[in-house]
Amino acid sequence: MRTKYNKKRIRTIILIIVLLLGMSVGFSYINDSIGETGLFYVRNNTWDIHWDNIKVSPGSIKDSQVPIKAHIMGDTTKVEYSVILKKPGEYYEFTVDSINKGSINAMVELVETKFYEEDGKTEKELPDYLEYEFVHIDGREIIKKELLKTQHKQSFRIKIKFKEDITEEQLPTKDEMIIVRQDLLYVQADESAIER
Repeated sequence: MRTKYNKKRIRTIILIIVLLLGMSVGFSYINDSIGETGLFYVRNNTWDIHWDNIKVSPGSIKDSQVPIKAHIMGDTTKVEYSVILKKPGEYYEFTVDSINKGSINAMVELVETKFYEEDGKTEKELPDYLEYEFVHIDGREIIKKELLKTQHKQSFRIKIKFKEDITEEQLPTKDEMIIVRQDLLYVQADESAIER
């Protein structure tokens, strides 16, 4: 009888130990599950806005009157060109894309056009006999806070023209070099960005 009692007792103790082990493993598992509420990833963000895809418009002056054809410079954020306008009606026009290849939406912070003397330092007014345009390809004005979404582009048109409808008094009396500095500055978009 003692052996039966001892066997029962041993089985009961083993059962209690198994139950305690099972409960502690279960409790440990629940604790770990409670602690792991999810996975979070912080993605690497990139800022990459640059010029691409220059196309000179038909009708623009060419050949010897364009010592430097419109082209994108090495860092892809500057466009350079040089033209010689000889007579009324002549113009040089091209389109270029501003592309956001980064992972951050951008918006226009500044659109500024300045004209300079040959020294590149002395600011001046655009002469009456010239007109200059920097607009969207469809003619819309570029505005501050304008949104440029990631993986999208905006297409712009740049045109410098020797006006046709000018008087003889407005014509230049000597050769004149004019440097145009066109700035288009983008910053990270915020809630004030305007989608057009």
